[in-house]
Amino acid sequence: MIALLLTFALAPAVQGVEAAATLEPRAGATAATGQPLLWTVTLTGREASAAVVDGAPDFGPEWAVLDGPTAVVDSALPAASRAGLQLRWTLMGLASGELETPALQFSLEGEESLSVAPVRIELAGALLDAEDAPRPLAGFRDVDDADVGDAHLALLAGAALLLTACLPWWLRRRRRAVSAITECVEPDLLEEILALDPAVGPAGTMGSLGPLLRRAVDEARGADLRSLTDGEWAESLAGAPGISPEERADLSALIGELSLARFGGAEPSSFAARAAVERAVAHVRALRNGAAAIEGGKA
Repeated sequence: MIALLLTFALAPAVQGVEAAATLEPRAGATAATGQPLLWTVTLTGREASAAVVDGAPDFGPEWAVLDGPTAVVDSALPAASRAGLQLRWTLMGLASGELETPALQFSLEGEESLSVAPVRIELAGALLDAEDAPRPLAGFRDVDDADVGDAHLALLAGAALLLTACLPWWLRRRRRAVSAITECVEPDLLEEILALDPAVGPAGTMGSLGPLLRRAVDEARGADLRSLTDGEWAESLAGAPGISPEERADLSALIGELSLARFGGAEPSSFAARAAVERAVAHVRALRNGAAAIEGGKA
């Protein structure tokens, strides 16, 4: 009933690294619109573990990204038999017919790159064989008119429902009038970094630290560069006020290490994760102190 046109793609080897991609329905699902699909990209070879995704994939309007990229590690296999890098996205097709994933680019050591070709799949539509129009939502089906009884009783019942609905709102406003209003404040980024526990999950700590560090640095220098890749963000540090060449070099190196742990499937030790957190905390504190000194000088 459902035809999978092509769910496997190979890329030519570069530096001894080979790439393969698959696209298949998740367990218990079918290849149809609105159903979850697993797009898995696997890199094998001696240098595969050092590969880094070169920018975010360009998904078109026909795809919805439910999750990913997530590093996949098959613990059932011995370390020598595992893939050097395996990333997985959970996608959902929004249109029927033949769809294809975006092309994916990896950066390798020596400034070489490896391209993974798109994977195509045929998705069935949401209509059944006997249907020629979308089914209406359950809450909007036609219903038969029913007798509503006496009009006065209906008005009284409506007034009672309105009073019941407004009573909680009135009570909340009364409590606010006699108690102090607690202002909701977003968690401090430095506190979130300090809350990371490298001893529990070094890989998770390194993966979470990268976005937090970027946001904290951008906050200190009054910028919002979340749309940039990690490499582009590191280049944006050049000439940034309040960041010395030494700090820029260490920040760029740290972001590179965190990016490799996040997308490259690396397995850092708890000591490496703890050292990364300490470096990040030192950079954020130094930038905040510098920004405070500049504001004090202006005053």
